[in-house]
Amino acid sequence: MFYSLEAGNKICRLLDEFQPDLVHIHNIYHHLSPSILLEIKKRNIPIVMTIHDYEFISPDRNGYFEVIGTSYWKFLFINRYSFFRRIILVLKKYFHKLLGTSKLIDLFISPSEFTKKIFIKAGVPENRIFILPHFLSDFSLIQEKRETNEHYALYFGRICEEKGINELIEMFDNISNLKLYIAGAPEKNFKMKPSANMKYLGKLEKEELNRYISKADFVISASHLQETFGLIALEAIGQGTPFIGFDAGAFREIINQGISGFILNTPQEMKNIIEKIADQKINFNREKIAQETRKRYNSDRYYNRLIDIFSKYVISK
Repeated sequence: MFYSLEAGNKICRLLDEFQPDLVHIHNIYHHLSPSILLEIKKRNIPIVMTIHDYEFISPDRNGYFEVIGTSYWKFLFINRYSFFRRIILVLKKYFHKLLGTSKLIDLFISPSEFTKKIFIKAGVPENRIFILPHFLSDFSLIQEKRETNEHYALYFGRICEEKGINELIEMFDNISNLKLYIAGAPEKNFKMKPSANMKYLGKLEKEELNRYISKADFVISASHLQETFGLIALEAIGQGTPFIGFDAGAFREIINQGISGFILNTPQEMKNIIEKIADQKINFNREKIAQETRKRYNSDRYYNRLIDIFSKYVISK
């Protein structure tokens, strides 16, 4: 987490052998560590980083706190995680600050306007951040007839308190003609609220998960986290399945309100929409959802924009 001599030595050998024009990194923190950044910069190679969380600007990878800013010690008094874990996270941030890792990234690629604004608040210059949304590589629609007449909403992903799982389960308690299916692995010590209207599917392989997404009435999330993008929403609409979530993070940039789903402010608003869909008072054009998603989030579009950023703003300098 702090500094890996092994990763530093291995990146040296790789750089000497490959001699890249630039290095494009994603999440390096807990395994490779910022040691690789120092070795890359010794060779004056530009570094581009795609943002997936807030680890670069915050002790907590799941969120940035303006009240903390660069006074990382204040995170010790935030009611998140164990006190020992908060100590480790704060010490890590101060150690990386001493290493000067914040100055080693030449350019950031943000998946959303929302995340870009947060990084600017944290002190990253605006001209070092470019927006490039994530993409889907597989748009094969799985259109299977329902094996039963049962209708369901689907949540998939991390199963933990901060994702609002139990809040979501409670919303479905009194809905008679629509069940909630949950897929994923519960994180340590998290207990899901028992409910007769909830079905736990366990952790699914990609193909099986896609089947459940395709046949769901809609995909739903009750997360209030500062989602940097919201892949759960993209994977849903990529199958033509509408998405419902809270106005948290970048969801609003992905979902066309009332067309490909709904982004809501309160649990009551969400429950009202769920009930209307269950009563078939709201319908969606699933084929149109899928077609528009293919246009906006395909891999060719992503690749062309990525190479354009590399060539114009990094290599040419």
